[in-house]
Formats: sequence, C-alpha cells, structure tokens
Amino acid sequence: MLTMDTPLLSGIDVGGTSTRIALADSSGRVLGEGKAPGAGLTEVSIEESASHLAAAWRDACAQAGHTPSAPVGALFAGFGSLAAARDAADVRRALKRAGIRARRLAVGHDSENAQAGARPAGPGIHVIAGTGSVVVARDERGRLHRVGGWGPGIGDEGAAWWIACAALRALTARADAGRKPVALDLDLLRALRIREPRELLAAVFTAGLDRAGFAALARPVLTRAATGDRIARGLLAAGADALGAQVAQAARLARLSAPAITVSGGMFDHAPGYARLLTAAARHAGVDARLAPAMAGPLAGALLLAHRLASPGTNASENITFVRRVADTLHIHP
Repeated sequence: MLTMDTPLLSGIDVGGTSTRIALADSSGRVLGEGKAPGAGLTEVSIEESASHLAAAWRDACAQAGHTPSAPVGALFAGFGSLAAARDAADVRRALKRAGIRARRLAVGHDSENAQAGARPAGPGIHVIAGTGSVVVARDERGRLHRVGGWGPGIGDEGAAWWIACAALRALTARADAGRKPVALDLDLLRALRIREPRELLAAVFTAGLDRAGFAALARPVLTRAATGDRIARGLLAAGADALGAQVAQAARLARLSAPAITVSGGMFDHAPGYARLLTAAARHAGVDARLAPAMAGPLAGALLLAHRLASPGTNASENITFVRRVADTLHIHP
C-alpha cells in the first residue's frame, strides 16, 4: 500500500464523452488507471461530474494501491468544458466532492494537457477533434494560444458534433427541395430510428438527445466516407477546412510560420486521412504546416503537467523522458 509520503502524481483528462484518470510515480511509471463517462460541466451537473470522477478515481487508486481519501503529491485536471475562472472553481468543487485531493492542484483546459502529451517540448500546434474541437499553439517562449473550443452550437468546428450537424442540415435541405434521400440520409435516419426527415425534431429535441448522442451521428458519415461516398467525403473536407482556418489563426497568434501539427481525438482515430485533409487546409489558409506524430496523448500530458507542478524547472529533455515512460506504461489510450 502506498503511503501519503509517496510522491504520487495524478493526471485527469475529461472530454465530451469520457473521463480518464491515471496515477504515476515521479519517474512517469503508471501505477493505476480509471475510466468513466464524461464529467464535463457543460454536459452534466457538478453532482454527476463528481460521481463520474469518483468512479474513475476509485479504479485508479485500487490498481495503484493508493488510499482514495489520501492526497497525491500533485494533480493536473484538464477539462474540455473549462473556459473561465468560474468554470475552474466548479471543477475544483467537483473534484472535492469526488474525494480527490492533492497537495498541489492545477486545473486547465484539456487542450493544455493534449498539447503537453503530444509535444512535451518546443513550439507547435495541437488540434483536438473528438466530440468537440479546439486548436492550441505553443509559441517559441512556451506560451499557449487557444483558438476555438466554444462548444456545440457556437464552435466545435470539424468535430463529430459539427460533422453530424452538417450532415443533418444537408439531409433537411434535400428534403425541403423534394429530393429523394441519398444513402447517407438513410443511414442517419436509421441511426435515429426514424423513417422520414419530418421525424427529426422529435428524435433530436423531444427525445432529449445529449451532446454525445448527437455527436455519434457522425459515425454514418465516417463509414460512408471510408467507402468513397462523395457526399460524406465532402462533409469531412468541409470540416477539415474549418479546422484548417483555426490552425492558421493559431499560427498567426503564436507567430509560427511553419509549425508542426499534432492531432488527437476520435475524428482523427476513426477517419483515415482526416489529419492530411487538415494539413492541406491549413496550407491553403496560408500556413506552411507539416503533420508530425504525437509523442503521447492527453492523459500522458496531464501527468506531465502534474510532474511539472511537483518539480518546477524541469527541462525539455526531462519532460520528454517522463512522457515516454508514461506512454510505455499506460494501458488506456494515452
């Protein structure tokens, strides 16, 4: 059993549909992991968020042999729903209600830990496109510049929510024009378990389809695009164009003329070629971007930020070594 004197680190990554927690020692060796439904405060209440956090925390602690009520040395929690000081206070309340304690605690936007995991050192741009989307650039001085991340209905460009919305708009436009449904339209209707477009309102709004459920409607688009469907591929190209414009804006803010781009999120995991479309769109928008492999994912990045919190002044080489150790010992997608 680990004691309170053990320099344990914790990273928490909360996206639109999932909550992931990892515990590691000071070298980056992962000792425990936990996963639960999304705890983002734009999707669930503080009480529900705390419940999901507590479930993942208990699993991670059980694996690590850590008493759940005991504080860890340092913890970073990245939330996609965090946009203002009030949001940070709500995140801290949710963590407290979940019984998660740390001697040193920092909360931030999940783009921060995603960038840290993908590129532990040096300038560059990271793009997240899962349920939602955000672009974050790190400049030559290490400062972060975020573009997007405004959430459904306002932003989420190129993410699953945006793709699903674009697909449904195209479906309703064809219905309004009196045209027969195309193959993708029929796939979307089947996914919603309805027979005709006029049933959309009830299926989406009356039934209370949540953000994750709505974003899941991107799956038929990805499936059709993989078969070469022209309409589905056009929707993905439009999504990549929207994200590419944000990459260009982030590059201007960070004063990066030829940035390396790393990516993470379900859209890139499940849509082969989406990252290449994004890079091409960024170039079209005037940025000489190049796609680079991510060293690790957002959860590894959250652990790195906890490590920096516990050991201020770590250099680039130490950060890279730490992230590699995390990636090698993490079982949940890093």
